[in-house]
Amino acid sequence: MAAVGENCKALKKLSCALCVLGIKGINAVVSRCHGLEELSVKRLCGTHDGEEAVGSGTTLVTSVCLKEIVNGQSLAPLMIGSKRFRSLKVIGCLGDWDDTLEKIGNLHAALVDVHLEKIQVSNVGLVGLCLSLDTLHIVKIVECSNVGLNLLAENCRMLKKFHGDGWRTNRIGNDGLISVAKHCINLQELTLIGIYPTSSSLEAIASKCKALERLALCGLMLHSRSFALRGAIYPMWGLKLLLMVAPISLSFLSS
Repeated sequence: MAAVGENCKALKKLSCALCVLGIKGINAVVSRCHGLEELSVKRLCGTHDGEEAVGSGTTLVTSVCLKEIVNGQSLAPLMIGSKRFRSLKVIGCLGDWDDTLEKIGNLHAALVDVHLEKIQVSNVGLVGLCLSLDTLHIVKIVECSNVGLNLLAENCRMLKKFHGDGWRTNRIGNDGLISVAKHCINLQELTLIGIYPTSSSLEAIASKCKALERLALCGLMLHSRSFALRGAIYPMWGLKLLLMVAPISLSFLSS
């Protein structure tokens, strides 16, 4: 990997998956390829080989994707050192991510796209995300709740796309969704999986989020007697409505 870094100075994209490679190997490339813009690291077998930090000083990285690795936090300096860092995706990586997300969020006004899935992060890390966030995916994050979503909505008023998968834990619900509707009036896409909105939160979204173009509700039980939900959805017929894995009667749709 050091040889790759030495001989490929113009490298802009690096993707490693299912390799017997550790943080030191990644650092061997990153420390030599100063023009690197996109990094994807997935399921590396040697990422537990120490606490070596990846990247130092100023970098040009714009996008980082980490999936199912052990010491993903070691790449924080690489992201913090870039003034152009815009997109972060962390999926199934071990360890506590609160501190790392706080540092990245506080230092990067350019960060607009964040995807967090099956990782250990609490409301503290969620709130630490920056003010300019445009797209947010929170997928199966057990510790995140209405409290964190409320504070994040207050801070990230430019949010346009929100994808929430509550994993049927009921920790994110009406209070969080109403806060999103109240503060994120520029919302264009809303996807809810394993999160159960009621008429009050849907009515708030319908009345506040006038720019909403796409609404996806996944896993709900909808029938002809769901008058409250039906009434809340009715004002939003101008958008794309997606109902997935949701038992729904013809009488509900026709009404």
